[in-house]
Amino acid sequence: MKQLKRDKQRIKIVLITPRLAIGGAERLLIDIAKKLNRERYEVYWCALEPTNDAASSWEQEITAAGIPFRALASDKRSLYKLGRLWRLVKIGFRLWRYLREIRPDIMQTQLFADLYRPIGRLARVPIIIGVEHNLDYDEPHLFQIIKKLCHASADGVIAVSEAVRQDVIKRYSYTPNKVIVIYNGIDETKFYRPLSVSKMHDPRSPWRIGGAGRLVPQKGFDILIKALAKLPAEIKWRCQIAGAGPLQDELASLIKNLNLEHKVSLIGVHSDLRSFFSRLDIFVIPSCWEGLGLVALEAGAAGVPVIASATGGLQEIIQHRYSGFLVDNLQPETLAQALEYIFIGDGAKELSIWAKNWQKEVMSRFTITQTACHYEEYYERIIHKKN
Repeated sequence: MKQLKRDKQRIKIVLITPRLAIGGAERLLIDIAKKLNRERYEVYWCALEPTNDAASSWEQEITAAGIPFRALASDKRSLYKLGRLWRLVKIGFRLWRYLREIRPDIMQTQLFADLYRPIGRLARVPIIIGVEHNLDYDEPHLFQIIKKLCHASADGVIAVSEAVRQDVIKRYSYTPNKVIVIYNGIDETKFYRPLSVSKMHDPRSPWRIGGAGRLVPQKGFDILIKALAKLPAEIKWRCQIAGAGPLQDELASLIKNLNLEHKVSLIGVHSDLRSFFSRLDIFVIPSCWEGLGLVALEAGAAGVPVIASATGGLQEIIQHRYSGFLVDNLQPETLAQALEYIFIGDGAKELSIWAKNWQKEVMSRFTITQTACHYEEYYERIIHKKN
């Protein structure tokens, strides 16, 4: 096995992702990679699939930061199962050849790239780490079986919350001491804005509600739309949902069927979330499940009060009616009741307190600088253990 670097030598880390696409996991990894100490770590990025068109600017951001980027496959995909299987084999061979070329000390995988961790073993990479971002309740059963079979190929696993840690221990049969928690962090400079009473809701204006994320079943935007339709007519509100995904047409039809076209807008991927947050009175995260919820941290840094489903990592980081509002047993009815409490009940008086406390929590505990430091500490521990 390759001898690991001595303390004063640079450590080569290659980050393996399925592809570069717009998503919280990818955004987090980019921010961490840019923050790692370059005097100690030499960082590479390898995508198994080509970059998503929407994320081309992210690829430019990676290379501009001095991180070599390589995609292993072309866009050409076979329509036949045998052709698709052969393509996966070719990607595996190209990954093996790439790893033998750069000879990293650490290979770090996330999402479905975890399935290729055994290739790292074949390429004699000394340390292999996985990062788990979500609870993956909708993960295909076949992937779950394969990841379970491959779990021994990881020297360690980073989970973004305790909920995710417990889930992967149970789901993939990891030994508990192999999985640690490192909470996500955000680049607070991109989102922070000072809190001001003048920026709180004006009772003469409609409530400005926002949501953001991939338009997929996990994110529960259909629940939010149905909840809004149940609000009393005397409540004036407008809602914007930022994001894109396979449910866009379905959500648009739901909005039309509920006669909410003039109140709910699907605005697509928003390149400047800070300006998006600045227009909101409240931010809603109606997720059916969530590993942590990076967007909750972003909204918090921007000083927007958050109402979220009490699930996964969200209930670890948000304290109910102290730094936000958590909704148990999320359904359109329960979310509508929570919104009604805030809009015409006593909750409106608490919004500024939630915003202040949540912003303080985010800025003191969940910055990308802190997260990158925790990753570096973990790398050093596992290197020391291997040596």
